[in-house]
Amino acid sequence: MNQGNDPFIRIAEKLQSEIDKENRVPAEPIAGYLLGICVENPAFCKLVMQEHKTIQKCFDYVYNYAKQKLQSNGWLPDQEIYDAATAYFLIDDAELERQKAEAEAKQAAEREKRIAENKQKAQQQRKIQDAEKQKQADKASGQISLFEEVTQNEENTPQKAAA
Repeated sequence: MNQGNDPFIRIAEKLQSEIDKENRVPAEPIAGYLLGICVENPAFCKLVMQEHKTIQKCFDYVYNYAKQKLQSNGWLPDQEIYDAATAYFLIDDAELERQKAEAEAKQAAEREKRIAENKQKAQQQRKIQDAEKQKQADKASGQISLFEEVTQNEENTPQKAAA
């Protein structure tokens, strides 16, 4: 099938071999769209042909774009997905790495916050449990705490009627 220098054939082969290797069905329409862009814009061909730019990375970029855009369930128009796929090839790799690092840092900060909150809750639970154990130990030894004695006296003292 290889016809030498025809860039469209080389791009089609590259995209198809990556799709075959990754076996990602949703990537096929994206690959077809990218090939169409290459036909219209030969300069875009050079971007698609870069070895470090793959259909797998493109698919991951589109997936993360959609996930961020939707925040939950829903759908995006096909053209918006195709535009995101095109953007992957247009974005400088340094910018992609910066975006990825920002997302990872945000996730790490959220994870650390949850861990800190869980530790704080656990410490509060331990304090409550320790206080309860101490209270039970004091009762078992026959000691009454000053707080309990004051509370018991207040309960046993008749309240004065309001005038």
